[in-house]
Formats: sequence, structure tokens, C-alpha cells
Amino acid sequence: MSGNALGRVAIYVRCSTGEQSTDMQKFAVQEYLSHRVYSSVELFDDAGYSGASTSRPELKRLMKKAKERKIDTVVVYKLDRWFRSLRETVITLGELTELGVAFVSLQDGVDLTTATGRLMANMLSSFAEFERELIGERVRAGMAKARANGKKFGAKRKDLDLTEAKRLLAEGKSYGETAKLTGLQASTIYRRLNPKAKATE
Repeated sequence: MSGNALGRVAIYVRCSTGEQSTDMQKFAVQEYLSHRVYSSVELFDDAGYSGASTSRPELKRLMKKAKERKIDTVVVYKLDRWFRSLRETVITLGELTELGVAFVSLQDGVDLTTATGRLMANMLSSFAEFERELIGERVRAGMAKARANGKKFGAKRKDLDLTEAKRLLAEGKSYGETAKLTGLQASTIYRRLNPKAKATE
């Protein structure tokens, strides 16, 4: 691809349950495409899904097509329509880049088809790493304070505090990422939060 040529385009739109529709996003992206050259367009609409969820059906379908090399460019109205978590945004943008798929976010000035856009992506990556370190520091500080107040970790089952783990999982973190940030075992977190299920980690 060169210039304004985008090849096979995937439009991704999303709105949470409380929002009305994705019509405005679709209109803005279609207006953008009217000034570009492309070979095909496919819409992926996750209306009613939270941006913190990694289990959105249309997002999964889009990523599957990207891995099958059936998409050249992903266009979104705004980054928070893609992911609310900066870390997840950077991870998925990295996956798309490795697959040779360009990414454009109209409202954020992110256009990985340009050198400036790729610089922006690198900056986002740095911010995501900074975010990860801040979360880790907060978790460690909380655990240190708890220990100072006589709290013991890893001793008895009743002493295991999973409050922070539950919060991180609710934000869309994986069990592995949550384990790293809390200092707990991923299998332990899984078993304690899913007592009726057999741990698979």
C-alpha cells in the first residue's frame, strides 16, 4: 500500500450499554474513507460491550481475520472505542503491526500508515509501561502496609486478600498479568475465584 491506499479495511465501532448507538462513529469513519482509496470495507460492531472487556465477539472476529491476513487496515473513531486500557491497546496494536495490519484512530491522531503515527504508537507503548509500573508500585505499597499492620500473605487460606486481583481482572487483565502485579500465583487466583472449577494453569 502507498499514499492513501488502505487495501482491505475493517471498521471497528463500539458503544457501552448506556450509550445510544454506534451511528456517529460509523458516519465519521465512512467520511474519512470517502477521501481514501481502498479495495473493500467490512464493519465490526460491538454495540453494548464495555471497552474493558477482552471478550467482545466482533473484536475477536476482527483479530481472527487479521491473523488470517484478510485485513490490511483497521479504522476506529477513537482509541477508547478499541480498548479503554492503555496496556491492552498497545498489546493489540503490536499484534496488528506484526501481522502487517495498519491502524488508524481518527480522533487521536494515530495513523500507523505514517511515520508520525508510528512515533505516536511508540509513545503509547512507553505510557503503557509507565502505567504497568504504577499499578505494580501501588500493589506493593498496599501489601507492605498490610504486612506492617500484621497482615500475612500466603500463610492461611483466610488470610489471602483477592480484592486487588478481582479489580485487575475486572479491568480486563489476564490471570497471568494479575499474578505478576499482585505477587500471587495465577493458579491460586483462579482456584480461589473459581472454587467449583478445576484450575488449568
